[in-house]
Amino acid sequence: MSGRRVRVMVLAGSLALLATACGGSGDGDGDGKPTASSSGASVHHVFMQVSMAELVKDESVALRVTTGNGGRPIKDASLELSLRTEGMALPEASAFKIEYRDGEKGPWKRLPLTARGGSLRGDVVTDVPAGTLDRRWRIIPAFGPTDIIQVVKLSGVLRKGGEKFGESTWKEQLHPVTIEPRGRSDRPKLSSSGWSEYAIRVRNLLPRPLTGVKFEAELSCEGGKVGAKGPCDAAEGDPLFAAQYFDGDGWRSLDIADSPEESHLPNRLVLEDTEVPAKGEKEYRFRLRAFPSLGERFDSANLGLGLIYPKVKKGQLGLLEYSGYAGIPIDAP
Repeated sequence: MSGRRVRVMVLAGSLALLATACGGSGDGDGDGKPTASSSGASVHHVFMQVSMAELVKDESVALRVTTGNGGRPIKDASLELSLRTEGMALPEASAFKIEYRDGEKGPWKRLPLTARGGSLRGDVVTDVPAGTLDRRWRIIPAFGPTDIIQVVKLSGVLRKGGEKFGESTWKEQLHPVTIEPRGRSDRPKLSSSGWSEYAIRVRNLLPRPLTGVKFEAELSCEGGKVGAKGPCDAAEGDPLFAAQYFDGDGWRSLDIADSPEESHLPNRLVLEDTEVPAKGEKEYRFRLRAFPSLGERFDSANLGLGLIYPKVKKGQLGLLEYSGYAGIPIDAP
């Protein structure tokens, strides 16, 4: 987990996706994983995959288009990209700027988009050489989220002469908040000799107050005798740490709850529902104290804060954003 924003939801667009050179398909489940198929794979052995990074208003983010061709090269194929939205009206074509270039130093060229069939579409003629090719693209959205769960869906289709070689779909959720550590850049040690304090800032990006959500913190541990990252498991039922939250008037204890099956967070530090003003922010202050047994079992800990939205529909994820302090040292007793 990084010291700033960390994406643990599958809706995040990983830039590490690579396509195999020979066929295959991914089963998309609607949660951001690419879907791919290649109707002409038996002849051309072509595979295609698209993915994009987190979309931020007016910021350029990477858009990845990867093709793998295990057969003969294909000249002058049509590569079509289409953008749809879920939970929001389709923006004007001018609200999306999609650009591509040939090679590392070639000039950026804009892909013209037109509204067709409920989506914004653009296509370009390209060659599909043998082997794997990563094409350099970028996307700049001129809008931000206006509600809790809003999704941009990117699809790519590769075809020639009416034959479809491959297609891929990627979903990226627009995030209504940013969550990041505030103030000190260092990470105070977790110790059994006293409390260590941490502050995490939540900024509401919506043009209205953020309501109907819950923030849950969690502490995960890694290293030591356990040798892996995971919940700070209690030793024979005894807790390994204590946690408190500043509610504006003073410090009060936080329940350290085991995660129910429907929760996304292990060892949750359960908070109450809250409200963050429109375009405003709220600071969450925590303090933690390790028991000696925590240092005996683990070397470091990660403190995170997640926004939980319970009113999700089928196929949606309720964990919208996640961030916190990473690599907090734990003093050995």
